[in-house]
Amino acid sequence: MNLVRPFQNGRMNSPGSGSIRKDRGWTSEFSVHSPSNLRSRIRHLTKTLGNKPNQFVRSAKLKRGVGAGRRFVVAGLLLLFGAFVGAGRCVGQNLCEGLFGSRPGTSFLKTPQMAAEAEKKLQRDASDVETLMQLLDYYLCHWEEPEFRAPRTRLILWTIQNHPDLHFIGGHDERSLLINPDDKDAYAQARKLWLEQVEQYPYFPDVLANAAHCLRLTDRAEAANWLKRTDDYGRVFLAEVYADAITGVTGENPFEGVTSVDATERDSAFAKYAFEDAGKDKELAARTGWNLHLISNAFRYEKVDITDFDPLAEQLLLKSVELNCPQPVGVSYLDQFYRNQTLKPADKQVLCRAKMVHVEPEGQAARLVSSPRMQFDRALLTEPVKVTVDIVVGVDGHVWESVARSGSPDTASKAAARAVSHYVYKPFKLDGQTVRVASSVDVTVEPVHIVDQQKQVITPD
Repeated sequence: MNLVRPFQNGRMNSPGSGSIRKDRGWTSEFSVHSPSNLRSRIRHLTKTLGNKPNQFVRSAKLKRGVGAGRRFVVAGLLLLFGAFVGAGRCVGQNLCEGLFGSRPGTSFLKTPQMAAEAEKKLQRDASDVETLMQLLDYYLCHWEEPEFRAPRTRLILWTIQNHPDLHFIGGHDERSLLINPDDKDAYAQARKLWLEQVEQYPYFPDVLANAAHCLRLTDRAEAANWLKRTDDYGRVFLAEVYADAITGVTGENPFEGVTSVDATERDSAFAKYAFEDAGKDKELAARTGWNLHLISNAFRYEKVDITDFDPLAEQLLLKSVELNCPQPVGVSYLDQFYRNQTLKPADKQVLCRAKMVHVEPEGQAARLVSSPRMQFDRALLTEPVKVTVDIVVGVDGHVWESVARSGSPDTASKAAARAVSHYVYKPFKLDGQTVRVASSVDVTVEPVHIVDQQKQVITPD
């Protein structure tokens, strides 16, 4: 086993949404071709597992639109999820759920016969929420098929009436309750039932969260108020409520792909309030800014709208950095935000304007906040190897660039650069302005002989 340790004379780091840093050469063509129901698993994993998915994120992004998503994931996961097309279950879902343990292996209904049996089981025991969630998942996967729309709507309306506080656990997908506002008749029925339930259970967090999630495109102010009465988890949904209002999104399919936009909504009092309120909280500012960026990308890719919301997104992302100072942000979105600008025409790009200053390794080492333990599958080395890694630390305290200097074995250089890319520092301020930092880190990759010699482990001193 190989240990990579920073030297005393120079130490040094990233999303999720810290993160396992991607290979820096990533482009985002995957965003353009991502299948429609990819957002389902990625969004669910992000919310269910907290920051764990962010250990794999920000290597590529998912556009948001018809056949789109707001989340992002590394290439390996994109390949795993690549089979998420059309309706029903696929190998990509099996692999993903096996990898993350996000859904019990027996919880998915694979055939109409299994769904029919589940319906009968639910009729016998209306309190069986596990069977209910399995059915909701089943209909969600088939939402595009006309013959499933009526039974899906029926089940959603029954759920609102009987289980408005349904808590999606065990890998089940909370989007299974969503009805597109563009489907006016079905949505009107669901909206009426949700408003009745909120009136009856005004202090039940799960009722409020579910109602807000389902009505966020039509009852924006009410949804925001409901979410503010829940716990911190509500911020995940609140950021989406705010981003949808700011961008004027008025219709989304059950996989949360944009189907309609009303530009006049962008000038509404609530849209202005949403932007101002998002900027008051560090986490909410970051999440709302990132959602604005991904919605803007979706508009561009899908040709839904020509408006670019990246300038507003940058404002909120930088506001999050400011609110976190002097500590680094918990999740770095700015790095990928600026990298994604290369996908736009040169005259439309929003580039980082922060100054770059050089800091000696010893001085930068004193600002180190986090250097997490990492593992990589690599061939073992036979002797210690010293590697110098040049870094650029962003305004958010996360390492935005990490490049090993030449002269070291390729295996050691890659391992060292990747390990260093996860280090996190206190942001550096000069004359009252947060700046980027160029520095270097010396690390040693050294072999350690233990029973398990399959892994190369990267740890700091």
